[in-house]
Order: sequence, then structure tokens, then C-alpha cells
Amino acid sequence: MSVAEPVHALQGAAQENFNKELLKAINEAVFSLLGQGALHSLSDYLKEHYSISPIEWPDHLDSFLGFIGSCLGPAAEKTVGRAIAKRFYWKLGMEWTDNPSYTLFDYVHKAKLKISEHSF
Repeated sequence: MSVAEPVHALQGAAQENFNKELLKAINEAVFSLLGQGALHSLSDYLKEHYSISPIEWPDHLDSFLGFIGSCLGPAAEKTVGRAIAKRFYWKLGMEWTDNPSYTLFDYVHKAKLKISEHSF
């Protein structure tokens, strides 16, 4: 899947709900895999170095995952991304299909595409 595929943008409440569920999935996955201390450290680092507050994480997945990858390595980045995607799909009531070539960006893009298709 290419992230460059056109996607009907979610707007208003739909985008807010999408981001809210993604943020919940991020928090739950990081907490379950790495613990509360790591979640706080991640929050502090992104706030201090990138001026990204936790509420903005869904819009800055590159910085979020980049920090995890730089601290823990690419395998951890992929594992955390996959755990977030699984929880996110569950929260949205979507079927999870593991695709080894997908990144979190691909899964989020695919979810947004499915939601936008059902909105019309």
C-alpha cells in the first residue's frame, strides 16, 4: 500500500474521533509494552524537543515512532507500531489483518480510507 494513495479527508467530528481513538490506542499499546515510565518519558521528550503534546501524537506519528526507533531500534519501532495498529483497528471495529510490509502509517492510512469510503 502506498501512503500517497488519495484519501477522502475526514472532517470535523469524524477526524476528531479518528484521532481520539488513535491516541487511545497509542497510549494503551505503549503502556502495555513499555510501561508508564516510558509513556511519560516519550511525552516529555516530544514536548521538549518537538513541541508536540500527547493530544497531537496522531498528527506526528513520524516523530513519535522515530523517537522509539532511535531509543530502542527498528525492531521495537515496528513492534510498537504494529501493537498500536492492532488496538486501533479493534477500537474502530475493523478486522485486523497482519501485513509484514505495513508500517503504522500504512495501517492508519488504510483505516482512514475505509472510514472515508463508508462516509459517502
